[in-house]
Amino acid sequence: LELLAGSSIQGLRAPGRAAAMCGADDPPELPPKAPAWDEIKALLAGLGPSGSDDICALYRAIFSLRQSAPSQAAAIGMLVQALRLRQGADVGGAGRPGHAFFRSVLFRHECCYLLGQIGADCDDLVAREEAYACLYEVLCDDAEDEVTR
Repeated sequence: LELLAGSSIQGLRAPGRAAAMCGADDPPELPPKAPAWDEIKALLAGLGPSGSDDICALYRAIFSLRQSAPSQAAAIGMLVQALRLRQGADVGGAGRPGHAFFRSVLFRHECCYLLGQIGADCDDLVAREEAYACLYEVLCDDAEDEVTR
């Protein structure tokens, strides 16, 4: 086994071999810039250029939310709105019939996780209660996937 591992490593040590395998000859791409607060609001309100289809843009939005939001209460409000948004409803269409606008179970899970983190750290008691109320709604919603709940 050690000989096999050694030969694999030796093969990668050949000049240019590892670089060629990793596409190092291609110019490196810069990572996408973090979205601004207005862009995050549009994406989480379902108003982005591709609606809910660009999962990478949605993840960038929620991972940038904490740094971009003007306050913890604003971040909580956006996450609550995103979790309550329903298909065919206007922005803020909580409680209306229809499937969740953001259908990705893992995206919804991440929204809940972030909502719990920000809610727990929030000094604004009204915003904290809003976060916990939304998490409780998700937890009690039998239509919600168990990964999200």
